[in-house]
Amino acid sequence: MQQDIKQTLKTMYENLSKYGIDQPLMPISLLTLSGYFATRKNKLLKLFGTSAALAEAGIYLRTSLKGKYDIWQDILEHENLNFSGKALDLGCGRGAVLNELAKKMYHPDSVIGIDIFDPKYQSGNNFRNAQQNVIDNKIADKVTIKSGDITELAFDDESFDIITASFVLHNLSEEKQKQALLEACRVLSHAGKLIIVDLTRNINLYQQILMQHDINNLHIREVGADGWWSGPWISSSILIANK
Repeated sequence: MQQDIKQTLKTMYENLSKYGIDQPLMPISLLTLSGYFATRKNKLLKLFGTSAALAEAGIYLRTSLKGKYDIWQDILEHENLNFSGKALDLGCGRGAVLNELAKKMYHPDSVIGIDIFDPKYQSGNNFRNAQQNVIDNKIADKVTIKSGDITELAFDDESFDIITASFVLHNLSEEKQKQALLEACRVLSHAGKLIIVDLTRNINLYQQILMQHDINNLHIREVGADGWWSGPWISSSILIANK
């Protein structure tokens, strides 16, 4: 048990140094709230308020720094994907999914990561950090990183056999989400797979959009505690669509 905790903390630290924290203002706010409760005179409020805020911050950090990585490792290990083809990671950020995907691909120049690298998303994503992580993972021969808008992909139709999107689409407006999904479907090859991991509250909308455009071979599943962003009230799900 103690060894498992040490390994979890080690993994979280390594991922923090490479890829940062998703929306870091959220755990900061929760930790600040715990400090507020700790100063209250009411003993019950002090005890339960502080404990709840700290627990939510801890759950959030575990999901951001370990849980989401475990989700993607499970997908890449067990989903039947065409690793001999071409892959595209939408909203690649610093490359957390991009790099693990590239390690599975068989051929050089087989993976593209695209991101607008907008600082408003708080996570410290930028082109330089993404490129450095590719180099550090020794996969530079397989990966190309591009700065671009996922709602306007500059790729030919049916260019990719695997398309991934990890906690990116929920940052967009509903109209932009639709545009991004339609673009993903356009560049997805026949028999290719689109894999989206995102907040459960958004996944049903993605399903509706895809089905409205004749992408009917899809399935959804929740991922449990690995995808809790502070607790089960903000859960995550996987959507896998086959063209």
